[in-house]
Amino acid sequence: MDTTRYFQLSTSEFSDIYGCRIDISEINTIEEIIEIFNINTEDCLKLMGNSGNIEKYNYIKWRFHIHDLTIEDIKQASPQQEFYICDHCKNKR
Repeated sequence: MDTTRYFQLSTSEFSDIYGCRIDISEINTIEEIIEIFNINTEDCLKLMGNSGNIEKYNYIKWRFHIHDLTIEDIKQASPQQEFYICDHCKNKR
C-alpha cells in the first residue's frame, strides 16, 4: 500500500513550485507533515544555492498550514491526490 502523499507549497512569495512526497505512515499530526515539508524544501533551496530564497522561506514558513482537512482525511485519500500547504488563507495555524 502506498503511504506517501504529495504536498505542494501554495504562496505568492515564490514563483517556483516546491513540492515533495511524504510518507505519512508514521505521521500523527498535520504539524508533523509541515515540519517534514519544511525540512525538504529548505534542503532543496540550499542545493539551489540562493540565500535570498532561503531567508524569504524562513520568514514565511511559520504561516504554513493545511486547512479544511484532518490528518485522517489525508491518510484516507488516494496517493495520487495533491495537498496544498499555504500561507495566505484566513485559517492559519
